[in-house]
Amino acid sequence: MTKTPFDFGLAVTQLFQTSGGMDFAKRLWFWTTLPMAVSMLIALPLLLPHYGELLVWSSETLSPGMDQEDIGVAGLWAILSNMIPGLLVWTLGCWTGQIMGEAALHRKVLLNHEAPHRPIRIGGDERRVFVAQLGVGLIVSTIYFVGILATVVLAAALGHLGGILAFIGILLMIFFLFNTAIRLMPAAGLSVQTGQLRVWSARAVSKGKFWQLFGAFIVVYIANYIVVSLVNMIGMTLVFGDFDMSMAILSGSSENMRAIVDAAALRLKNPVIIFAGVLSIIAWAAALAMMYLTLSGVGSYAVKWWEDDNDTSAEQEFS
Repeated sequence: MTKTPFDFGLAVTQLFQTSGGMDFAKRLWFWTTLPMAVSMLIALPLLLPHYGELLVWSSETLSPGMDQEDIGVAGLWAILSNMIPGLLVWTLGCWTGQIMGEAALHRKVLLNHEAPHRPIRIGGDERRVFVAQLGVGLIVSTIYFVGILATVVLAAALGHLGGILAFIGILLMIFFLFNTAIRLMPAAGLSVQTGQLRVWSARAVSKGKFWQLFGAFIVVYIANYIVVSLVNMIGMTLVFGDFDMSMAILSGSSENMRAIVDAAALRLKNPVIIFAGVLSIIAWAAALAMMYLTLSGVGSYAVKWWEDDNDTSAEQEFS
């Protein structure tokens, strides 16, 4: 039973409520954005030509009425294989920035410690956050795939009754997905606080606190998603000069995709457009970094709330 009242304002603004105040939040935001923006700027030239090919392939090959035997799987694989280097740079760079930023935030909130010179670093805390994220992702993915497999088997084996049971099963799977993800959300923060990897035991931190943490997470996620989407849309419109063209490129749905891709490629040869694109990527990286940090702040708050709510230390609790 929780004894300490839930502070919704603190949960959703934990990034700005550390002992370092707004100055620390700004420093951490900058240093988290930096590796993400750099990786995006390196990866984008590697991805764009092949992404255009993918859009053209999708619009021409998967158009309505296309015979499935005519789908050029070999052509698709060639395009995707050419995108792998760019995708690796993008993914690893952004994930590294996220991990370092989250670890730094947990250190500041839970241990009141900040690395000298810059808040981010690569060390034991970052490795624990990385493994904790992988562990939570593996558990949630397992629930998803087992749920999907069970619903498919039920639907195939029991006919109409199986379809009803499968629908109920999907609803239950969605509930367990959210429940497990929120219950394990403090795993990375708890791992930093204790100096030991904690994944499943993070459920002790969130016990009896699901709905409060779920509410804080949803509010932070929706607010940041709106900002990230607006920044992305404004940047795309600045670069491509046309909202409809931006939407066609984002969705990949247009009957004249080749002409759109050719027009976009022509615009990207203009130095002014390139400069606008660089600024847009940096702004997008900054918006994503803020999303990661504020979501991580909810996890930091969960551990701090649990810590304030218990008389025993974390080491005693989990020893």
